[in-house]
Amino acid sequence: MKRVNEIRPDCPKCGNVHTVKHGKQVTIKGKFQRHQCTECGATFYDKEKREVK
Repeated sequence: MKRVNEIRPDCPKCGNVHTVKHGKQVTIKGKFQRHQCTECGATFYDKEKREVK
């Protein structure tokens, strides 16, 4: 179930609006939520740093 206040980005490869969480990406700049497109399978992470538990 998708939470009302939860924002998931569109797929940068195909533009699909249906994405799912797919782990976390840890970089020098911080932790980022990874996402996966349900249409093309591409994985990507939020460009904005968000609080990831």
